[in-house]
Amino acid sequence: MEKSVLPQKTLLLWKIRFSVPAIVMVVLSFFLCRFSSLFIIVPIFLTVLALLILFIYIPVYFRRYEILCGENAVIINRGVLIKTTHIMPYSRMIYAQTFTTPLAFAFKLSAVTLKSARSFLFIPEIDRVDAESIILAVCGEEKE
Repeated sequence: MEKSVLPQKTLLLWKIRFSVPAIVMVVLSFFLCRFSSLFIIVPIFLTVLALLILFIYIPVYFRRYEILCGENAVIINRGVLIKTTHIMPYSRMIYAQTFTTPLAFAFKLSAVTLKSARSFLFIPEIDRVDAESIILAVCGEEKE
């Protein structure tokens, strides 16, 4: 069974995606607290929460995310507080596709979606070569 973890570029991508809306929200809340001194607690709380998520939660979630490509299935283990395992057998898959966003394209990353009759599996941004190998593994199983 081939074990794979997410590349470090994915962690940077997640941090960028979280930071931009968090900065906008904190700046807006600081702007709105100028009207009343009672609202100063809101931007302080949002800033602390954003920093905790950015520097603690996202890196821990990133380290615990595993992708296992076995002979018969793709297995995803993830989670920090609530750990989940998702198993998608190759024989049940209807289709697999890769897609990329402009920011992920700049990092040379691609995401994978796997669809079966009753479930949907999303593999976050991984290297394009790894994404294509997952697609080929799925297509190879279907042809046999």
